[in-house]
Amino acid sequence: VYGYRSGYPNKLYLGEERSYSSLKEDINLTPAPTELSCQTIRVIGNSHSQHILPMLRFIGDKFDMKVLAEKERNYTLIPNGDRKDLRLIDDVLSSLDSGDMLVLSSRYRYLYQVPYLNAQGDRWINHSDSKEKYGYGEKIWFEELDVVIRKAKEKQVNVVLFLPSVEFDVSVPVNSEICTETRFRKPSEECNPSVSKTFLNERFSKTWYEGVHQRSREESNFFVFDPLPIYCPGENCSRIVNGILAFRDTNHLTPEGALLMTEEFYAFLLKNHLL
Repeated sequence: VYGYRSGYPNKLYLGEERSYSSLKEDINLTPAPTELSCQTIRVIGNSHSQHILPMLRFIGDKFDMKVLAEKERNYTLIPNGDRKDLRLIDDVLSSLDSGDMLVLSSRYRYLYQVPYLNAQGDRWINHSDSKEKYGYGEKIWFEELDVVIRKAKEKQVNVVLFLPSVEFDVSVPVNSEICTETRFRKPSEECNPSVSKTFLNERFSKTWYEGVHQRSREESNFFVFDPLPIYCPGENCSRIVNGILAFRDTNHLTPEGALLMTEEFYAFLLKNHLL
């Protein structure tokens, strides 16, 4: 009876103790920056810019920084490998001042070397025909990135690129009932698929990773954050991380999943003097 009414913390029932609110309470952002140079964080990209917002807003609220993002579906895709939105970069940067931060986070579809599943996991997507027909891809993507870095540097704005995170090569159940742990039921095994790092590493070319890291070494205002080790410390990556349902579908984080990277991203910001 006691276990039913009050629960046994971190024992029988993890759902309530590992809720979004309790996760926020457990996050430790120390030490505090001695002098805050960043007043605004602007994030652009597709839905992968949206799913990191819980983490960015937690840090923003903690240190009284504004976090600006596109409205869902009204995305600004720079860089994207097609030059479609590059003309908007001046508008994006107009909201930022010296010391502020521009975060780039997208699922870079025109860079994929292999087909990938849509969010529902019921259809494979392959952009190879479009890339061949229209010339979309890595060369144009880097041209766009270089424009972003150059224009941001002119305003003394720092740019942070999120590297690709986990995505699954199998269908992911989105039924919240069978995938939610309760006092009397463990989640179904099918709710926790895994994916190998081999698949993840084959998504993008080696030249793309090399180009990104080369720019991070050469450009004083360009930084690269890799979330993959947080969600995939081993050779296989699971949907449930440290007892948390980290992904809501094949490639998007849950709000709780986004919070899992908060301390690591904060440490990254401090290390690179971005706050």
